[in-house]
Amino acid sequence: NKEGKKNTNRKTQKENYTMATLGKSTYKRYPMAGRIFAELVGTFMLVFAVTMNSRELSSKTTNVYAAFSIAIALWLALVWGGPISGGHYNPAVTLTQLLVGGIDLAGAIVYVVTQFAGGFLAASVSYGILGSSLAPVEANSDYSTSVAWTCEFICTSILTFTVNIISDPNFNRDGEFMFKVAAVAATVFFGATTVGPISGGAFNPAVGTCGNVMGFVAQDDHSILNSLGIYLTAPFVGACFAAFLYLFVFKPNLEIKQEETQSMDKVTADYDAKEQLLHN
Repeated sequence: NKEGKKNTNRKTQKENYTMATLGKSTYKRYPMAGRIFAELVGTFMLVFAVTMNSRELSSKTTNVYAAFSIAIALWLALVWGGPISGGHYNPAVTLTQLLVGGIDLAGAIVYVVTQFAGGFLAASVSYGILGSSLAPVEANSDYSTSVAWTCEFICTSILTFTVNIISDPNFNRDGEFMFKVAAVAATVFFGATTVGPISGGAFNPAVGTCGNVMGFVAQDDHSILNSLGIYLTAPFVGACFAAFLYLFVFKPNLEIKQEETQSMDKVTADYDAKEQLLHN
């Protein structure tokens, strides 16, 4: 029995080593229940950070501290949840990953439902804490809807394209996990500090929708819902555009030549050789 467990552990270690060496994500190896939990909690953390900072974000000038707080929340969620679920926390990210083959349709549907559930839970908790002082996630009325929509589209495109690039197996190298996590968080910080005062800085249908609807509940102002259409369309269109750029423009240039690609057998052999050296 002990020998069986030892062989199972060795097999798992070998598989993990192989996947890491080939630069492939291991999150698909986790049970769906664990992935759902990671997406639920990660999205909760992100939306909670946004809605708790809603008063500062609703001002017409950039609040760097609020933007930094949100970026840190995303960074933390990605650090622990990324290896489990892939760290989407954003229906737009899930859509772009679906289009580039990073997740299957069934998994994408489950992810999106989970993300909206986590978002509404976080927004509800923020409402319970802040009450009527909860400010909505909404576009600045000083700008036209088309301007706010364009801002959301541009920054979501940048965010989802960044995710596509750093998820590419040919981009993966040892020791780059923290760099990738920081890149995603930095993209959100960049968007929040540049166009946040114009569009509300959601770049995420779960953030925009949940923050907008709960803000309407807190403020009881129907005009708040005017921004809802922006958050339900612009991020998804941006995700599609990012997938197009990745698949037809950048991916061919990222692909490693076949003769330079490590085969599964070679990587496994390398693992065996290293393990044998350790035992000797």
